Amino acid sequence: MKSIRTCGIGTRVLVYALVISVTLLYMPVAELSMAHAAKSKPSVYVFSFTPDGDKTPLALLGMTETQLKSGFKKESRITYISPKQARAKLKTSKKRKPATKGIEGDAKYAKRVAKYVDRAKEAYTDEDFDGMMKYASRAVKYAKRSPNHLDGFDIVKDAYTYLAAAEVETEGDPNPALLNVLAFDPDFSPKGELRYSLKRALRQAKKASRSGSLAIKADPKDAKILVNGKSYTGQADLGSLYAGSYFVRVEAAGFETYDNVVKIDRGSESLEVVLGSKGGQAPAEDDGVDKMAVYKNLNKKARKGDFDEKWYRDAAKFGKWIKADYLVLAGFQSRKRSSRLYPVVFNVRSGEMGEIEPVRMGNDLDDAEDKMGVAFADTRDAILGDFPEETLAPGFIFGAAAVAAAPAPAPEPVYEPEPEPEPEPELFVAPVTPVSETLDLDVDDSIYFSEEDETMGQEDAEGEESFEPVEKTPFYKQWWFWTAIGVVVVGGAVGTAIALQPEDKDRPSRLELP
Repeated sequence: MKSIRTCGIGTRVLVYALVISVTLLYMPVAELSMAHAAKSKPSVYVFSFTPDGDKTPLALLGMTETQLKSGFKKESRITYISPKQARAKLKTSKKRKPATKGIEGDAKYAKRVAKYVDRAKEAYTDEDFDGMMKYASRAVKYAKRSPNHLDGFDIVKDAYTYLAAAEVETEGDPNPALLNVLAFDPDFSPKGELRYSLKRALRQAKKASRSGSLAIKADPKDAKILVNGKSYTGQADLGSLYAGSYFVRVEAAGFETYDNVVKIDRGSESLEVVLGSKGGQAPAEDDGVDKMAVYKNLNKKARKGDFDEKWYRDAAKFGKWIKADYLVLAGFQSRKRSSRLYPVVFNVRSGEMGEIEPVRMGNDLDDAEDKMGVAFADTRDAILGDFPEETLAPGFIFGAAAVAAAPAPAPEPVYEPEPEPEPEPELFVAPVTPVSETLDLDVDDSIYFSEEDETMGQEDAEGEESFEPVEKTPFYKQWWFWTAIGVVVVGGAVGTAIALQPEDKDRPSRLELP
């Protein structure tokens, strides 16, 4: 019989130490492998290709552009952004909230405020305190109904002042009116004849608790906020306020003014004000119209080969808008039987245009389709880290050395004698000829091939190898390799520890095996 006994303390400590050691050894490699796998893929957008005037066959132009896009769609290490996706991102905009509605007062009410304040003053001079209370009360009432038509708020403070004096003279409670006066001016001190009526009552009112608060946030952020005549910009956080009614006004150039009256007691009040544009609803912060205009202009210039400084600036902005890392485009120099394709890659982050090695292809689609694989492989490598060292300055022309931002008119193309039987074109500067605005190459691939051709092409693509073997991560950097090693080491350690454990003869066996 053989006994299997539980591990002792020493063995368990040894096993734990081995497990921790293997874990510490495994974690850095695992993190490196995971980080490599989780690394975000570069995103690419492909612009329309630039033809060589009317010498580039339209079928060749469309086929090469379609083939390049198709290659990026199938490339697992690159995220392809389609024109439809790009337009959707440009049109996506954050809309402003609906305009906050304030008090829609009447202009005639504002005129009555001044009229009744003047009558209150006359009543005080005539010692008609009941009349003074009536007129001051009406002035306050109409002020609250038409704050959007008041030129200033001093008239409101005067109305409250005469109302408080009327309460004192008629042995009423002047405190509510005086607290409203102090809300306008905490250091208020009555002058003239009113000081005799308000001096003692004002001293008592100032002892009242100032426990109210008011927070106001305005949109747009540079809006001017007025609270009882005191000015703030964008945001106002007011504390230790007297109880009373606070006249709030928010205004900004190009927007409708917001007016309201907020009553503060002892609690906290908050107000978020979104101003509406004059003559309509609140505008969108970005409705995408300007971005779409930039996008269309970039496409238009790309087809014409007009890569000036503005194109570079707009391309960088466009790439950031659609969250693309690279923009890809290409141009042609064409002859009767062959053409040269010049792919270029624009790095959105650095703003540099990298030139890819040109590819010579026949104008028949079969030859062009084969050569396009070479162009795609070079372009893909440039995006995945091997960006060209030679860059193109604004104003460049496909097939010519980089020129200044404002190049002189291109000379007429010069042709050298062609060797037979296979002509080899010399580099030349082709005149830029606008492509018809009605020509839209950014459409479905079916305009170039029939459904039968597309089906056969797809079957051929699936049966062929990719343009270039995909680089694989070494096995010793894979997480499964180190996991397997960890399992073997830990298992071996546990088995060794059990095998080396001394037999305790005095301890009865828990399990007996035949």
